[in-house]
Amino acid sequence: MSRRSFGLRALSRCAMVTTLLAAAVFAGGCGSPGGTFVALNDAPDLESHFAGEKPVVVSFYLPMCPACGMASFTLTRLSNEYADRVDFVKLNGYDASQACMDYDVSVFPTVVLFQKGRPTHRWINEQNISTYRDVLDPVLANPLK
Repeated sequence: MSRRSFGLRALSRCAMVTTLLAAAVFAGGCGSPGGTFVALNDAPDLESHFAGEKPVVVSFYLPMCPACGMASFTLTRLSNEYADRVDFVKLNGYDASQACMDYDVSVFPTVVLFQKGRPTHRWINEQNISTYRDVLDPVLANPLK
């Protein structure tokens, strides 16, 4: 086998692995999200989550959006970390167009933090986990009354 042939085969394998990882992220993260990152259908489903005392992080995403996939990966990690203190839900922008209009979402991914049913913080196209922690930790230390 020539070096060129070996190199092309290695590139082909790398492309296949990258494609599989991207598909896993688009599907909602790698592996199970721990049952804490819930997919919802539209605004009424979302509003039912506001009845509880916990803050709610809502991810508005599109299925084939690369940035949405990376944000989903980050939010899945956060949902496992904050599972007992914050509810994490996601809404597909195609299926939940009314919710997108209700909450003024036109760019994907958009992540909104709700406290007591009110939006209190918004991240647009954010994938850095520490950026989310910088907001969530103070919110959890001093919840709205």
